[in-house]
Amino acid sequence: MRKLVLVHGRGQHDKDPKALKEAWIDALRNGLAGSGLDLPVAPQDIAFPYYGDVLNNLVEGEDEAITRGSSEDQQEIEFRQLLMEEMAEAAGITPDDILSASEDPTVSRDLFNAGWARAIMRAFDNHLPLVSGLAVARFTRDVWAYLKRPGVRDAVERLVLDKIADNECVVVGHSLGSIVAYGTVNRDDRLKAPVLITIGSPLGVGRIQDAIGVMRRPGCVKRWYNARDRRDFVALYLLKRPQFVINPEVDENYDKVNNFESNRHGIAGYLSDTHVAREIYNGLKA
Repeated sequence: MRKLVLVHGRGQHDKDPKALKEAWIDALRNGLAGSGLDLPVAPQDIAFPYYGDVLNNLVEGEDEAITRGSSEDQQEIEFRQLLMEEMAEAAGITPDDILSASEDPTVSRDLFNAGWARAIMRAFDNHLPLVSGLAVARFTRDVWAYLKRPGVRDAVERLVLDKIADNECVVVGHSLGSIVAYGTVNRDDRLKAPVLITIGSPLGVGRIQDAIGVMRRPGCVKRWYNARDRRDFVALYLLKRPQFVINPEVDENYDKVNNFESNRHGIAGYLSDTHVAREIYNGLKA
């Protein structure tokens, strides 16, 4: 029987890894029950590499850079601002909405404009009250740190890699965790990770693909399944052309998840989906 590796997203610092793992398993059991299935592996065969505190300790206090407009890394500010704009547009927030949310009615849309970045955050608060503008800004911070700071990336991936090594695994990544899962299994084609499942994934976002650089399908992955809720403000696109170009392509994209969580992005709403749960089940039973 294969091992199941669950890779969580950002914002999980200062939480109990055991409780988080149990919440994931409970949600997956709910999804399987909808098809009359039971969890096919024992809890001890489910790995939950917890990197929440490691990531937070490496980036804590850095989220203010984009709203101050001062940073040693202008590339980071450009990436984060443009990613916030792309997420706002996908959420139905217009430039006029952002301008209306600004404290300064003359604020410009220029890159590196801290006032514009603050206005985007307020626009999220105004139009999507269940999605915090600060959380969006911190999401962009953590994505940048993982993708562009080798010390951060290595520290996070090392924890995941330790759970994959020497085991044949089904790897499930949610949100930022889908980027981490992709990056980790892409490190070495000799890894035994034949099934990669990404849910609520932002990998289809152009700015993120640009930051990753040359993308390829991990050589160890035999089946790649991706699922999203169309209303998910993080999973803006399916992992398919024209937004996502990789060869060979992702085997299946599923966009009919009805995520019951308030922001449509929560992990419980994804794992409780019967289609997603069956895909994990099938991967483990193969």
